[in-house]
Amino acid sequence: MPKINLGSANQTTADSSAIPFEEQLKETISELVALWKPHHREGLTVRLETGRKLNQLIGPPSVRQDYGANALEEVKKQTGVSRSELSRMRKFAEVISELDASGRDHPKCSTWSQVKEYLATVDFKGRRVSKKARRTPPVKGVVRVVKSLTKKVKGVKSNSTPDDRQRVITALEGLAKAVSGAFSITILVKTDEDSVSTMNDSHTGASKAA
Repeated sequence: MPKINLGSANQTTADSSAIPFEEQLKETISELVALWKPHHREGLTVRLETGRKLNQLIGPPSVRQDYGANALEEVKKQTGVSRSELSRMRKFAEVISELDASGRDHPKCSTWSQVKEYLATVDFKGRRVSKKARRTPPVKGVVRVVKSLTKKVKGVKSNSTPDDRQRVITALEGLAKAVSGAFSITILVKTDEDSVSTMNDSHTGASKAA
């Protein structure tokens, strides 16, 4: 397979810091809509250019931006390109930039399918990652486990002890942290005041009895 020749990622751009983000987003979308006309959709160059424009707008994917998700959703609506594909293009652009900066060779890929396979084996700097590090739980599997847990919780009787509740709280806090890291979803774990009061009263009574 021939080595892809996509040019240097170190392109000079005008300073856009003084332009409101909404205007930058509108201009970028306009450029991408033109870029993604039907007769252009098959090439690697259009995907690299898409990734570059998005990274220029919202920053590289290796650095999470609060407004990035909303911007990508708007680009998806206007171009018809899925969020997952846009994310791969952003990584593609960042990896190529890192390879150029370090003087390393580009991957020997001639199709987008080959590029996607390559991207799954490297980090954002184009460095190989182990299979173990690449192995992530499928989303469908996570959803299935959560649904199963929900059913199991519904079957639990309400006569749990304060210690039982505290163990559940600790487990849920761990789950909330994991979900936040994997999906950027915030789960708040808290107890109502009556439960807290009951737990405190139970502990007090147990202490006196002891």
